[in-house]
Amino acid sequence: MLHIHYSSAFISLCLVFILFFSSCSLGEEAGFEKIGFSMGSAISSRIYAENEAEANSLSEEIFAAIGELDSLISATDENSEISALNAEGEFFLSEEAGEIIRKSLDICEKSNGRLNIALGAVTKLWGFSTDLPSLPDEKELKSALGKSKLENILIDGSFISLKNGAQIDLGAVGKGAGADEAERVLQKYSCSAVISFGGTVLLHGKKPGKENWVIGVRDPFGSQNDYIATLSFSGGQEAVFISTSGSYEKTFTENGKVYHHIIDPETGFPVQTELVSVTAVSNSGLIADALSTALFAEGLTNRALELANEYSAGAVFIFEDGRIYVSGQIKDCFEITNTNKYTLMSDEEIIC
Repeated sequence: MLHIHYSSAFISLCLVFILFFSSCSLGEEAGFEKIGFSMGSAISSRIYAENEAEANSLSEEIFAAIGELDSLISATDENSEISALNAEGEFFLSEEAGEIIRKSLDICEKSNGRLNIALGAVTKLWGFSTDLPSLPDEKELKSALGKSKLENILIDGSFISLKNGAQIDLGAVGKGAGADEAERVLQKYSCSAVISFGGTVLLHGKKPGKENWVIGVRDPFGSQNDYIATLSFSGGQEAVFISTSGSYEKTFTENGKVYHHIIDPETGFPVQTELVSVTAVSNSGLIADALSTALFAEGLTNRALELANEYSAGAVFIFEDGRIYVSGQIKDCFEITNTNKYTLMSDEEIIC
């Protein structure tokens, strides 16, 4: 028997979510909220503008920018550049799409392939982007894995070619890239803002008032409104992006076994570690999104922490047994609020 579980649109937003403790009505202090939809996820914007009309206009500009990016990089939109590349095996990409692939490949290489954007043939077999994910045929999966080598992606300027039947899937970086688009729009205006999009949160500017931005880290075993810890940021000129990958976000059960959507590039099956989620913090949405997947696939090792350091990123690793490890870059920002179930790990507990 096959049982499919997908988070609702709002659950897909709140792998991490903003905690607002103010009781103010919408306005300069509480902001104006608006919901959009792109890349298969809801987008929540909270804009701190002088009036609702200005905030709504800015939100719509952000949603449109993300939608335009999706029309370039979606592997499921047959009219996108990535779909054309996958279908034809070669394509002259736009500057935007090409830059995303180049940045993603850099992380793929530095993560020793724990992030792999050439896994499209494998992810297509699992069908997590459809309404009917399922366990792939063993022979088909083996064949797809053979096509999914990073060296099958060749770049010459804006010309990209795929060898040996490789297929690109940017699902592990797309929403982070979308958050970068939101930041690009916001830089044209003086408003502070919070954008939450498919597990990635963007903090732009300073929160109005004296308080810091406070992010609640979701309890992997709780409901969408349960959080186990907080991350606090003062905000400022440089944007902050927080992205979470969790084994609970997209799952299905077949023959009594649960399968999740984070695929191990070596086996073609969902990653098997003791982790349930990894949160990455960066000044780039794409990097935060990519690292949350790469670090989840790697597990808590010295190599994983070196990768985070390579990109000046922070990371939170949450284990099935309630242990939490927080990397040095964000230790001062992190506080556990549920001490009954969760405890901080020491450096000595890291796997070599």
